[in-house]
Amino acid sequence: MSVEKGFAMLPQTDLDERSAASIAFLKAHFDGKRLLGVPRLSLEQAAQPAGYCYQNVWRFIDELGGDIQYGWQFTQLPGKFIEAMHHAVWISPGGALVDVTDRAYSGIRLAITAFVADNGPLIPTRDCTPSIPSIFWDIGNDPLTAAYCNITIGRIAALQAIKFRHFGAVGTGEPRQKEFFRHDDDTLYAMYEDLTEKREALMRRIVGDEND
Repeated sequence: MSVEKGFAMLPQTDLDERSAASIAFLKAHFDGKRLLGVPRLSLEQAAQPAGYCYQNVWRFIDELGGDIQYGWQFTQLPGKFIEAMHHAVWISPGGALVDVTDRAYSGIRLAITAFVADNGPLIPTRDCTPSIPSIFWDIGNDPLTAAYCNITIGRIAALQAIKFRHFGAVGTGEPRQKEFFRHDDDTLYAMYEDLTEKREALMRRIVGDEND
């Protein structure tokens, strides 16, 4: 496990798009959508920090024009899971897709982002960006991995519920999440912090298993 920009991270890598697991995942959750290889800028090429993809694209639009394309970027933890994380890339004035955000994980080696375009249902705005849970595909049938994926999803849902309380509706998913978390703010933040701690503990165990 590594710590980048203050966040604990698993050593996830580039998607092996030809693997049976990747093909099954894409068919189950993104059937009919095309998996694209979007060129990604490096930090030396003026890419912006990971974790702020929406804001990064809006900055490029403000400075250079173009538009934003929402969708999902794909990575994997070999032998454990595949992750589709909500993402945004820049549409240049010439119509080319460019990922202007630095790589999400240190294990990523290719300068290409595996990406599926998807403009719904939650669309970020400049006033508030929704926290959209990743979609996971379990490869190894490992209880630790399953627990990690479930806690990661729950943690992001808790963060979204916190945002809903502070910013109101951002799309179509928040009312369900707000109804689910029937807590006052202090309890909701405590839930988020508890899930964060549990997630980091699971990451240490997962990485420990890989090193055994």
